[in-house]
Amino acid sequence: FFGGTWTSHGLCCLGDVLLGGWLTYSNFLRIQLAGVRSSPALQLGLAVSVFNVLHGLAHGFIGGIGGLDADFLASLRPSHAPWYITLSCFLGLASFLAIGPFIGHMHGVPIVLSIMIHLSSMLAF
Repeated sequence: FFGGTWTSHGLCCLGDVLLGGWLTYSNFLRIQLAGVRSSPALQLGLAVSVFNVLHGLAHGFIGGIGGLDADFLASLRPSHAPWYITLSCFLGLASFLAIGPFIGHMHGVPIVLSIMIHLSSMLAF
């Protein structure tokens, strides 16, 4: 796009971080105004807004390294990567995908069960 200056990943990163950031801030302020009695829908909106920002950052990462080929992905596997890279990848994915347990909890699934399912699926992945 724009003569090769921007890729779809770069545009997605820009849009998601700016708009998702604004939505995160806006939803956070609304929750603060509502206090303890904030609605689950508003809390879910905040979580989705944070997910949107993380989604954009992931696109920025993908666009910044020029793509994810098989060799690069293999180098991130715990059996090949240093412990700090493995930990960073796990924490990044866990925080990015943490919306799953939150939605489960908001729909009545016990939080401990939601977290256990989330962590076990992250380890398997």
